[in-house]
Parts: sequence; C-alpha cells; structure tokens
Amino acid sequence: MKIAFFTTGMTRGGAERVIATVANRLVEMGHDALVIMLKGKESEYWLDDRVKLVGANLEAGAKNALAALKFYKRTVGSENPDVVIAFTLKPNLMACAAKRWFGVRVPLVVSERSNPFKRNLRLQLVCNNLFSVADGMVCQSKTVSCYYEGRVRSVSATVIPNPVDVTCIAESPVVRERGRYLLSVGRLCEQKRQDLAIRAFAALKSAYPDLRLEICGVGDLENELRDLAARLDVSESVLFCGNVNNVMREKADATAYIMTSDFEGFPNALIEALASGIPVVSTDFSPGVVREIVQEGVNGFVVPAGDATALTDATKRLLDAPLSVEELEKSARAVRKRFDLGAVVGQWLEVCERATEKNG
Repeated sequence: MKIAFFTTGMTRGGAERVIATVANRLVEMGHDALVIMLKGKESEYWLDDRVKLVGANLEAGAKNALAALKFYKRTVGSENPDVVIAFTLKPNLMACAAKRWFGVRVPLVVSERSNPFKRNLRLQLVCNNLFSVADGMVCQSKTVSCYYEGRVRSVSATVIPNPVDVTCIAESPVVRERGRYLLSVGRLCEQKRQDLAIRAFAALKSAYPDLRLEICGVGDLENELRDLAARLDVSESVLFCGNVNNVMREKADATAYIMTSDFEGFPNALIEALASGIPVVSTDFSPGVVREIVQEGVNGFVVPAGDATALTDATKRLLDAPLSVEELEKSARAVRKRFDLGAVVGQWLEVCERATEKNG
C-alpha cells in the first residue's frame, strides 16, 4: 500500500514525530510512504531514505491558501497514493475541501491532533461539516472520539494513540537510582504553562534545597520564564536545557516529570516518561486525556489545570513518599505494551484499508 501523509511541515512537534515514526515503520514493512508538506523542504525528524518527502516551501498565511491547495492536488495526482492521511487542522480542512470541491477523489483519513473543544463555534461547525467527506477519522483519545460521534455521523472515528518510540525512552523500564531534579519538557509557550512548574518549584525549594528544575525545550517565552525564576529567587536552580534529543532516555533518572499544560492532543512526552518509569505529576489538561493514561497513586498524580498550589502539594507528596518502585516498573512495561509501535502501525493500516473500501 502507498500511504501519503499530508501536513503543514516537519518541524519539531508531536504530530510531526508521529508521522516520521509511523512512515519509517511502514517502509520497513514493505509499504510505500510519502510525506507531503506545505512549509519547508526538509524534516527535522529522521526519515528513512525510502520515505519520499515532497515540500512546497510555501510561507504561512491565507494569501498562499490557493497555491497550497493546487500543490496538494498536483502532488496527489502525480504520486497517486492509495490513501492520504491528513495531520493537524489546516491540512485536514484543505484535504477535505480538495475532495469535496476540487476533484481529489483519493481515499482520505483525517487525523484530529488537537482539542476540538477549544475552537470557536464557527470553526467547530466548519470542521464538522468538512470532515464528513473523509473516508476515515482518527482521534487520539476516547474523549475526542466521543465529541465527533454526534457531530460527524457519516465517518466513524477510530482511537489510535501515539506510539512509543523505543529510541526515545529508557532502555529498560527498571527504575534506576533517581537524581534530585524535576523535569519539564515542551515548547516554551503559553499553552504549556511552564510558569506553573517554576512557581511550584519555588514553593518547594526551601524544604528541598538540593532539588533543581530542568526545563527542556525552546520557545518565545524563554526570557519571560527566566525572569520569573529570577523574581522567585530560584534562577540558579532552574536550568533551561534547550531541545534535548531522546530526552526521556537521557533524563530517565528524574525524580519526577512535571506536566503543566492547559490543553493537549496526546502528549508524547507524558507517555515516554511513564514508559521510562518516571513518576508523573500532571495537570488535568483539556480535554481530559490524562486520566486515560495516568494511574492515580500508581505512576503519578493528576491535579486541576492552572492550579500551582495543587501542583506543589502533589509534587511534595511524591517527594516525601516516593511511589512504589515495583508498581512504577509494572506500569512502565504496561505502557510500552499498550503503545507499542507495531500495534499502533497495525491500527493505522486497518483504518487505511477501511477507507479505501469505503471510497471504492
């Protein structure tokens, strides 16, 4: 089967990494894989030489929407894939529009990678209407799947979680002796709320003077977050590490992984932390996916989103009474099995086969 992935670009991000991981496995299995992207011509994630990459190198913006649509139609026409999987909002909408109005009849699967509840009503209605022309839909959680069940009735949504990439996690789920640092991973942006991690850490610092906070990621808010650490007098113990490749493998001895987002699709870093045996303290980010992943009191704790006090209290609880090593190891093995790459790719292939049957 020849499968085309359609995305905005292949910069660092959760959706982009899933595309790279799944495409690489597909070509290993003897399938053909193609990545069609609107921005840029290169991938920041490693792609097998057998994965074809076609980039339009267009600038973002409405002025290039028609050019992007023509590029997509032309590329699909010349490459003639058996199925297209669109990733993220704009490619989803563009691929559906091309199918409805511009004669691109190839079987299409849309993949919802964000939180539809966060969209305004007008955009929700547009999405629900256009997604109805797709031949398949993939969501990352039961919560999002349930949202679409009553809104896009012509398309059955399949829940496929992100796979665990074994190159990105600890080699073994066996918990090693832990360091004395809290770990935060993600783009330094408003959505990720690293300010909560810094505030919680500052509240804990006097009781745990040898503790530090390591923040991995880059983004527009770095200076603002550095200023916050300075104002709270913890700048010497808050380390900004930039992007770290295979971060959970490199930081598998962290005392805890701190997840502070207000909303997420399906966070790779959270899964990788749990698969590496790292205890987690996470906000209950919208749309509630975290409770499908974290076992309260077994491999972590969940606190209300935006609540720095609750985050502090849960982290203190973990520091004062570490979770069972045996339970963490058992949980890590279960996470690795549940999100196994081979099983996840198999689910994607089943969706693609159903889409081609429906379209035919």
